[in-house]
Amino acid sequence: CNYSVPAGSRGTLVVRDILGTSILTQELEGGKGKATIRTENLTGGIYFCTLLVDGKISQTKKLIVKH
Repeated sequence: CNYSVPAGSRGTLVVRDILGTSILTQELEGGKGKATIRTENLTGGIYFCTLLVDGKISQTKKLIVKH
């Protein structure tokens, strides 16, 4: 997932399953970057990746895992 967090802000990537249960939380550094989500430990299905900037939702994307 590509991301952009304004300098001086705190970014957090949260991955949730279809029921809304948090599966993974990853802190992100300010600026632009790319977060890698390892899916080998996830069961196949639909997940949602949400980028939080200073605790507020910036964007949400769907992630489909197929093995």
